Amino acid sequence: MKVLITVVLVALTALQQGGGRGAKPLDVEGAYRANNRGVALLEQFNYDGAATAFSEALKVSPDLSIARANLAIALLYASKNPEAADAARAAVTALPESPTAHYVAGLIAKADNRLDEAAAAFARVLQLDRDDAGAKVQLGQIRTQERKYDEAIPLFQQALTAEPYNVTAAYSLALALTRAGRADEGRQAMQRFDTLRSSAYGVTYAQTYLAQGRYAEALTSTGSERSLVNTSTPAVSFNEAPSEFLSSKPAPSATPGAIALVDVDNDGDLDVIDVEAGGVRLLRKDERGFTDRSAQSRNRGASIERAEKWWDQAVRAA
Repeated sequence: MKVLITVVLVALTALQQGGGRGAKPLDVEGAYRANNRGVALLEQFNYDGAATAFSEALKVSPDLSIARANLAIALLYASKNPEAADAARAAVTALPESPTAHYVAGLIAKADNRLDEAAAAFARVLQLDRDDAGAKVQLGQIRTQERKYDEAIPLFQQALTAEPYNVTAAYSLALALTRAGRADEGRQAMQRFDTLRSSAYGVTYAQTYLAQGRYAEALTSTGSERSLVNTSTPAVSFNEAPSEFLSSKPAPSATPGAIALVDVDNDGDLDVIDVEAGGVRLLRKDERGFTDRSAQSRNRGASIERAEKWWDQAVRAA
């Protein structure tokens, strides 16, 4: 266990001194940051600002496909439908297997009364996710508008099965049943709608962001995207560990413990906190490498409280 930790520490030292091959391009990180900034602006209903952020992300990294879908969303809610339609088509081309890209394209086409194009987009969403209530509601509303009630009614019923609290699906079902001449069923469905509408848990779709189904929400970066992860082997060297790194009585392998990296002395270098059954060790990083400062810290009055302070720093830095 101790030898393994030592190897890790030596590797970290080499990395801190600049030894890593194939570092990820900073411009890609910047593009993802701009994308996530745009998502935050969308959630503040600042659609123009969000569109600007997504455009900046695409300027830095034209292959950032999620920014294309997000740009279409921002332009849709900014009521810039021609630009939104162009962005949506580009998003569908870049993300053919993304329900979000097709769903947003469908919303834009539906808003422009291009019903055939919208219906095809929502049908594609259901090919990718057959249980999505939002796509069923949107497609059902198009079929209702086309007076194809026999196609619309099952879609609304399925949407309510997936989301029993969907107020929009309940109302749309009642309307389709009534228009189809099924008056008794329509009245029952309308009663269900009234109950949901007056409840605290009902969900009603609206023409605002975050109110038109889950696939109308922007795509964020998680930091684990392939272009952000450096999978190359770092150029490190391995040296024999100093004797003070090794305990005279190694702890049993079953002994619980933890290790964390944190800049304890605020000098810009990551120090190591090693927590094990015997106590807490502080290994400070300096120009010579890592030095065990546990005893020195104890002489200055270090205690459990100091150890907890170190560990809190590590948790916040993680």
